[in-house]
Amino acid sequence: MRIPVRRVLFFLDIPELTHVKVALRNIMTEWQLARASAKSLRTCRKALAGKKGLQLELGGGAGGIRPGWINIDIAFAAPYSCKTQLNGTEGYINSDLRARIPLENECVSKLFMSHILEHFDYREGVKLLREVYRCMQPGGQIRVVMPDYSAFFKACVARNEEILCFRSRAKRLAYILPGAESIADYISLGVYENGQHKWIHDADSLCRLLSVLGFRNVSLDHFRPECLDVPIRAKDSFVVVAEK
Repeated sequence: MRIPVRRVLFFLDIPELTHVKVALRNIMTEWQLARASAKSLRTCRKALAGKKGLQLELGGGAGGIRPGWINIDIAFAAPYSCKTQLNGTEGYINSDLRARIPLENECVSKLFMSHILEHFDYREGVKLLREVYRCMQPGGQIRVVMPDYSAFFKACVARNEEILCFRSRAKRLAYILPGAESIADYISLGVYENGQHKWIHDADSLCRLLSVLGFRNVSLDHFRPECLDVPIRAKDSFVVVAEK
């Protein structure tokens, strides 16, 4: 029995089936991510086979490639070409980091990731850090920059709207009912970023996690522009360094 497509689309427009439409859209997205990642894995195996001393950035976006560095992120929509493009040991790899890092064991000497780990839930984040450990050469160094929410929570306890930049964030909370805005709304925005952030760490929790996963010499560091740190994030971030 064949069901006309128009009839299916008609039923999906029923309000009670809104979540079904969202679920189907998510399935299509995941399918596209999986296809892009599989294609990138094949490309990397050929282009980077046997290469050592790689410098790797995770989650840096598809738009900006730093000289001498390989950047891994995932994109499958405009304006990016969404294709893995490697020139020797630098370029962009279009791959879903929730699955794996498409590199060989012990091939990375330096790794940098800034404001990316909070986009993974706890299990995904641990899996990613295990992959980082797998890819790092002995003695390889990692640098992890994370959002520092301590000022947010202190402001919430003190009911300090100024610290939360109440007015400057107003446009980002346009959907909050007029007259119902509160400091809690700005805490939710800053921490969860409309659902983009899934798990938060403070400096202590991240240092403990890296140590448990086998990293050595885990410690806090300060911002260093020469280490790829983005100056605009210096005020609301902390930095953890470690080595394999």
